[in-house]
Amino acid sequence: MSNVFRLQQGAFRFLGKEYPCKSNREADYGQIFDDFFASDGYGVSEPYLAESCKKPCVDVLVYHRKAPEDCYVHIGKMVEGISEAPKGYAMAQYPAGAFLVVTTAWLPTEREAQIGVEENERTADIPGGYVKDDGPDGRYILIEKMFEDPEKGHRWEHWIPIKKRETP
Repeated sequence: MSNVFRLQQGAFRFLGKEYPCKSNREADYGQIFDDFFASDGYGVSEPYLAESCKKPCVDVLVYHRKAPEDCYVHIGKMVEGISEAPKGYAMAQYPAGAFLVVTTAWLPTEREAQIGVEENERTADIPGGYVKDDGPDGRYILIEKMFEDPEKGHRWEHWIPIKKRETP
């Protein structure tokens, strides 16, 4: 079971580590997460978590662009009450935007949730009057959130950037 809905996300501050990736979001995630966790991973952001990023939210990945042809994955958490990133970390102020949020139900394993959200994303319909906004001119490519709860299991969300369709 999945849920698909439109959401207007306000601007948010994000603290984590940033890594280059390919435009199709491919990267050596084993190496990326080894580096991320070797440097205290989410520990740096824990004291500053925004209310929207507290448990059961575990991981947040923001795939974004700084220029039309690049792609970065920023791994971390939404934070508040901090103005400067600790050494070795990157902090960004991401702009407000409209998103199509595709979720899974709570599933027994992380892998099932990952496969489920990817399948749900492929079949999700963009709401009437909107188009995807993940092209070279857009800031966001995708926001990915992973949730874990000891009793419920795992649930993933893909936040797909959308914008109102321009009328000629």
